[in-house]
Amino acid sequence: KMEDYASQATDMEVKQFFQKSAQSAIDSKEIRAVFSPKELTLMFNGIFTEGLLERRNQYSRKSFRGEIKEMLSHLEKVLRL
Repeated sequence: KMEDYASQATDMEVKQFFQKSAQSAIDSKEIRAVFSPKELTLMFNGIFTEGLLERRNQYSRKSFRGEIKEMLSHLEKVLRL
């Protein structure tokens, strides 16, 4: 499972995994090559970190998992334009 891997992986391993995934998505034309896999990884990490930090200041009814899904959905829409 992805959750099991992510909980045991180092930061570098997670970055490499995401870069490979982004490259595969570009190669299979799932997303356009507007950004390099490295740039996509940096954006993903930034968005994810921002979500984690904002979570500390939020008092909403949304679950953390729901917020992450929403951020990923937004990123997916941006990449498919």
